[in-house]
Amino acid sequence: MVRKNPKNARGYNNLGVAYKKSRLIDQAFNEYQIAINLNSNYVDAYSNKGNIYQEKGLLEEAFREIQKL
Repeated sequence: MVRKNPKNARGYNNLGVAYKKSRLIDQAFNEYQIAINLNSNYVDAYSNKGNIYQEKGLLEEAFREIQKL
């Protein structure tokens, strides 16, 4: 989906989800950030990014991400 439409935030978010399921956390984080850069109102990407912060024990960063929702 990303190759066909490189400006599709949902595609990057979905790629991030796939990376996270494969335990490629840093790659997932990067894809979520790209999704946010493309669509600053994309709630799922903010939520997913916040979850990564939480899993890494970075609770302040997680809280800041969730506040953007």
